[in-house]
Amino acid sequence: NQSWLDSIPGGFRLPLKGFSPGLPSGGENDFDSFAKRYAQYADQDAEIASTAAYAYDAVMLAHYSTAWAQANEQSDVFGVARGLRALSADGESMALTGENLSEARASFSSNKAINVYGASGALDYNESTEQLVTPVDIWSIDANTKGKTVVYRCVESSCSEVN
Repeated sequence: NQSWLDSIPGGFRLPLKGFSPGLPSGGENDFDSFAKRYAQYADQDAEIASTAAYAYDAVMLAHYSTAWAQANEQSDVFGVARGLRALSADGESMALTGENLSEARASFSSNKAINVYGASGALDYNESTEQLVTPVDIWSIDANTKGKTVVYRCVESSCSEVN
């Protein structure tokens, strides 16, 4: 907001431009549920703090992959790494939440695969690169708008203008 920009010593020249992880759109995601929980505990809108959903998913992926390692082999770093791969298998689709952890553990103990999705969207790892595809927003802040305005949304190697 403008008062925040005005409070910075030396100030900023507008327009400011930058990029950040984009919010999930379409497909399976748990962002709306996450945003409600986030609003209960943080004094900030999850849509403004776009990285919060990604941080939450990272912590929950570590938790779930550790649970997989405990159910299937030693709980060392290699078991946890193998557990990450087991979370994007062809299996039951499941939101990556604390509420679903006991169901996930039951699947792990029965050697059943699951395919998780999180607050940031689909969490389908590319097995050869071990990377995810994440939308990136290119945004601008100028004197005529309140807050940041997303100008472009990029997914993989393609960007499109946002109206």
